[in-house]
Parts: sequence; structure tokens; C-alpha cells
Amino acid sequence: MFRALIFSWTVVALSLLATPSWSADISAAHDVSQPITVAADWCSRWQQGVYEVYHLRGNCYLNQGLTYARAPEAVIWIDRSAMPTKVLVYLEATDKDRVVVDYRKNSSGNQTERSLGHETSSTWFQRLYTAAPLQFKLPAPAPKGATRPAVYDRGLAQFDPKRRRQLMLAQFTEFAPVPAVQSISPGMRSIQMSPRNDSSPAIDSKQQPGGGRITVVSGGIRVLVEGLASADALSTFGPVGTIDISTDRAVIWTAGNDLGFGGQAVQSQDTPLEIYMEGNIEFRQGDRVIYADRMFYDVRRRVGVILNAELLTPLPQVNNFQYQGMVRLRASAIRQLDESHFSATNAQLTTSRLEEPTYHFSSNEISFRDVQSQVFDPLTGESQIKHQQLAESHGNTVYIRGIPVFYWPNFATDLSKPSFITDRISVGSDRIFGNQLRTEIDAYQLFGIRNAPQGTDWGLNLDYLSDRGLGHGTTFKYDRPELLGFEGPARGQWDFWGISDDGLDNLGLGRRAIAPEEDYRYRLFGQHRQRFRNGWEMTAELGWISDRTFLEQFYESDWDQLKDPRSGLRLNRLADNRSLSIEANAQLNSFFTETQWLPRVDHYWLGESLFGDRLTWFEHSQAGYANLNVANPPTNATLAGQFTLLPWEEVTPGSGIPISGNGERLVTRQEIDMPFSLGAVKVVPYVLGELAHWGEALDGNDLQRAYMNTGVRASIPVWAVFPEVRDSLFNLNGLAHKVVFDAEFSYADANQNFTDLPLYDPLDDIATIEMRRRVLNGTLAPTITSLKFDPRFYAF
Repeated sequence: MFRALIFSWTVVALSLLATPSWSADISAAHDVSQPITVAADWCSRWQQGVYEVYHLRGNCYLNQGLTYARAPEAVIWIDRSAMPTKVLVYLEATDKDRVVVDYRKNSSGNQTERSLGHETSSTWFQRLYTAAPLQFKLPAPAPKGATRPAVYDRGLAQFDPKRRRQLMLAQFTEFAPVPAVQSISPGMRSIQMSPRNDSSPAIDSKQQPGGGRITVVSGGIRVLVEGLASADALSTFGPVGTIDISTDRAVIWTAGNDLGFGGQAVQSQDTPLEIYMEGNIEFRQGDRVIYADRMFYDVRRRVGVILNAELLTPLPQVNNFQYQGMVRLRASAIRQLDESHFSATNAQLTTSRLEEPTYHFSSNEISFRDVQSQVFDPLTGESQIKHQQLAESHGNTVYIRGIPVFYWPNFATDLSKPSFITDRISVGSDRIFGNQLRTEIDAYQLFGIRNAPQGTDWGLNLDYLSDRGLGHGTTFKYDRPELLGFEGPARGQWDFWGISDDGLDNLGLGRRAIAPEEDYRYRLFGQHRQRFRNGWEMTAELGWISDRTFLEQFYESDWDQLKDPRSGLRLNRLADNRSLSIEANAQLNSFFTETQWLPRVDHYWLGESLFGDRLTWFEHSQAGYANLNVANPPTNATLAGQFTLLPWEEVTPGSGIPISGNGERLVTRQEIDMPFSLGAVKVVPYVLGELAHWGEALDGNDLQRAYMNTGVRASIPVWAVFPEVRDSLFNLNGLAHKVVFDAEFSYADANQNFTDLPLYDPLDDIATIEMRRRVLNGTLAPTITSLKFDPRFYAF
């Protein structure tokens, strides 16, 4: 018996170390499990938004799996914020050397590679993805140049489809219109003035003795300034480096010659250019819009003063919502301190699009930061404008329908969250908790945390329950590409809520007035999941509650519907049709029956083909040390009278003596299937065997168990198609009905009864187990003692 167990575990251990390991050979299609290798003789590196950019020269080489690319020059964009990592590659030839790409595949039966395809071209652009760490074989990066290399712009044309289409049109000059304006050289800007409406404005331009020029315009004018340098984007990327001004009247100060009207003037970006505007002002930059009555703007220094102003700018896209909110900032005066910073006095801030917003935020002074930068959509590659928006204010009041509901002296927030301090306020009343006022508060905003970690949300709860007490808690949620320096997408939440309860629990018939077992009652709940770049996935849980009836009373829907509050850690790795998991957990709630695994290892091998698909092999092996802790009886007299140990929790049924439930468990289960077809019927004869060692059975002694199951399964699919069934309302174009008939004949036997074994892995959750105790107990009707309701039987 033990020789068989040792042999089975040896097979599992060897399978983990076997050459095919946790990744499979790939074809010409890129496999994200394969690493990407980059090499070159020379490189430079810089950061462009979320992208890490490499410019390579000399023997540039890139490889993923069986794809090999070589070129004399290359540009590579790397986005590490996504999982898997995204790598965009642009290779370019020279007059002497071409771009060469080889696609290979493995020859059947051995590991030698043979050519699947060969490509030679002047350029090669590709989007690659990998879940493995990147492998660089590069020299130390050279200092970044003052200007971007020309190959970068040509690669960018491939990167951005809109830009690529524009360049393609420019190549066919006989079909493209002649540009009406001259191109803008680096370090220069252009100014164009045109009428705001159909009528021509009155213009008076005068040269000043000191060399400056003053232009006075009335009757409506539009001023377009292009080529402005931006700290967050290249001016060639689009409208971020462009301002578009429309106003009824304007006074323009500048140095140099007359700006002209209806044409284009070009001047250095260091040349003074100041504009004073009055009347129906619209000031646009990127997708930020400012409306005002009066405004002064210094174009060179990006500073200004705006009176009776309203600033509109889109909120960042959050959670892939199609509706994108707007930030509306109204103030008696707004000062623009630089390209991205604004300070407003006597201000109101809202994210509502209504002319008269139902909610807004009023402040004595607001400092608003709106950083616009150019990014690319990861799906389409098209350029977009990204916003990073922060607000900090003093003397703040939150209004709902004009009524002040909250005051706080200092406030800071990232405006990607369209709420102000209070996320939710609700009121209610019932016979269990009494009158209720529940609030959720944004902790980052409340404590003035300006640069909160991206992808996180921290909330505070303060709840008044007139019949129970004052509840309080906090919730922290996160969804990030890395956590605490460990790379890989991580998602989770941690929640605490507690109350000093001075009431009685009402849990239903026979449990109407239950005194809680604890005065201070709480729940500490947590879930975390992270997938690392090496292929492992970690899952952690925490479920700690104060007493046995707290969840059922205060979180009834969670008690009825969600999984049990367990505390433990699991590491899992999947590779093709195999998985390996290692887990351990601890019992924090002694009033519920729970199995502690200290630890447990499981290995699965599903559907492995043998002998050219003639046979199929399934395997599950497990080793662990279990500690089953039976629930402690209640201290409350009413609950104690309804408490009964279940049959699998007792040494012998009816004895009332709980089992100790300690011991190792070693199990290996193997199944061999031989699938074949008889016409339309799929037939699968199979044989399954299991060998197991239990360190402690219900009687306290160790136990060895052998189990076998053999038989045949058969299935046949039947379907009918009705192409004439159509309905435009339901977008129905044809109807198909499918049915699968299954049949099975099997024989099973074992040398030990499973009723002698501890139930380490119950099928039911805690809520069902606790209900079953009351059903087996004779205190409350109905009382059911039939063995078919024992969880060790009814699932069969």
C-alpha cells in the first residue's frame, strides 16, 4: 500500500521537473508565456507617458519563442502597467542592411527547428505581449538627445493609425491638397487671427517705441496659437500644444512685426505674447474649455487671470464607463499659475453636467491642477488626451439641492472620483436596528492626501443605529498592476466594521430576542488575489468575526449568499492541463466547525493524451496535514438548547463527544479513459483507482483506503435548426435547439467505508451547516433525522 503511494508521489514530483515543464513550444503565433529578448550594439532610453522607449542601433535583435527579427535600427515601446507586458516594435532598414524576420516551428518528434516563414522588408512593426520578464542584452544607455531621432517619428507613424493615414495621404501629393500654412519648426510657434463670425472685426495695430506692438480688435476675433511646448507631450502630438481663443474684444501685446489678419505669423516661443480679452470668452486647450467675461493670458509663461469664470474639463475615464463626467469649476476669479495649475476664489466645483447642479462643492479657495498629456489607446493605437486632476481647498461645504450637508476645513482629492468627501448618505428605519443614518466618507479626501496610490480606494463608515449603537469602520480596495513592489496585477479589498451593541438579535422563529455573546461586535474581512509574472497566482483571505450570530444579524445577505469567512493563503500555478496549489489556513472563529490545513498540496493533471489520443489520463494527488476543529457550543441558553453535533463531528453518532480531527492525509487518484465513437455516439470506457492514507479516522486510529470505480459513459448530441425563425425585435436570425443525452454504467467498491472518515471537505457552507443543526435538534419543528440529509450521503 505505502509502496504504491510513494511511487505515485514520485511520479508527481518527476512530472513537475520534466523537460516540458510549465510552458509549451509555440508556433509562429506569439505565445505570451514566452519571454522577449532584446539586444543591440547601442541604445538610448527615455520615458514617454506610460511607455518606456528604447532607441537601438547596430545589430538590433529581437526574439520571442520561434520568431526572430534583425535590423540595423529599431524603436521599442514597453508598457509595463498592463498584464501581460505590451511591447511595440518598429524595425527599420538602411541602404545596406534590410529588416529580416524568421518564423520557425518545431519538427515533429524532436526539438530541431525548421523554417516556417522568412520576411525581408524595409520596415517591420509588431505588437507583442509577454507574461514573462523581459530579457535585455544592451550596453549602458547613451545620454538622451535634445531632440527625438527621426526613426522615432517614423515608428510613431506606425504606432498611431491616424498619423499613419495622414502620412500615407501625404505620399500621394497629386491627390492631396496643398497646405495653406507653413510647417512650424522646433522652438517656434504660429499665430493665426480670423473673424469669430461672418462680419469682419475692427483692427488697430500700432508699433511701440520699445519695439513691441499692440493690436486692438473689436467685433469678434478668433486667435489660434500652435506649436506650444508642453512638459507632458510633444507639440507635434496634437491639440495639447495648441490654444484656441474666441472673444468679442481683445488687446494683444507682442514683440516683432505685425501679426497680420487671416494669415499665419511665426515667432519664437520665447517672444512675449500677452492677450487681454473681454466679452463671451471661450478659451480651449486640449479638451479643457474656459468660459469667462474677462481674461488676461500670458502665452509665453502660461499664466493668467480669469474673472467671472467657468472651467470645464473631462474627468478621466473610470472603470470603462461609456459616460465620461466633466469637472465644472465656477469662481469669481481664477488665476492660472502655470500650464496645469489653477487657483480659484469664492468657487464652486461639481461633476454634474446640469446647468443648475443638484450637488456641488463650495469653497473659499480652491487650488486645481489639470495636467493634460498625450497617450495612445492600447486597443486602437489612436492618440488620446489623458488628464490627471487634483483639487485642494480650504473652508469647504458640500451642498445637495442647495442645502449644506457637510463641512470640512481642508480637503484634497483626485477628481477621477466624482464625489466630494461623502460618497454615500442613506437613512432608514426598521424594528431590528431602529432609525438609521449611514454614511460613507472618502478617507483620501478627508485627510487631504493629494497623491493617493493609483487604483486604490479608501473609505470610512460612520453609522448611527438608534436601537443598537454607533457603528464605525473602514474599507480599502485596490486594483493595481503591482503591489508592494511585486509585479503582476493585484486586486482585493479589506473591510472592518464594528459596533458596541446594546440591543438584542432578532434571527427569526425561536430566536427573536438573543443576547449577543459579545458586547463589542465586529467583522474583519479581506480578499486578495495577485498573478505574478512568473506564472504563480496568490490568493489570500481573512474572515474574523466577533461571535456566531453577528454575520447573520448585521450582514444577512453575505451570510446567506457569500462564501464562508475563511483565513488562509493559497499559491497556485497553471500550465496547460496541469495545476499545482499550496495552501494553509487557520481557524479564527472557534464557534464554527472548520478544517485547518497546515499545509496542503494538490497536483492536477487533466486530459493528458496517451498513445496518440487512444487513451486519456487524469490525475489528482494530495498531501496535507488536517486539523478539524468542531464548533464550540453557544453560551446563550436559547442557542445552546438548539445546538446539536452533526454525525460526522462525533466519535460515535449520538455520543456528543467531538472528534479530535488531527492527522495527515495522503491521496492519489488516477483515471484512464479510452474514448471512441460508434457513429454519432461517443463512448468512453474508463477505470479509476484511488489509494489513500488517513492519519486519524473518526475512531482515532490511522486508516488505509483503496477505492476503484470502472464503467462506461456514453453521450449523443441531438439538434434541430430552424433558419426560418426570424424576429427583428430580438435580432433573431434562425433558431437552433440542442440536447445532449448521457448514459453511464459503473461499478465502485472500497475496502473501507467513507463514514469512518472525518469530513475535512464539507460540501455545505457554514450557514447551511448551522441550519442543519437546528433541523436535527428536536427543540424547534420540523425535526429531520433521515440519513439521506447527512452531507456524507445526499450528494451521491
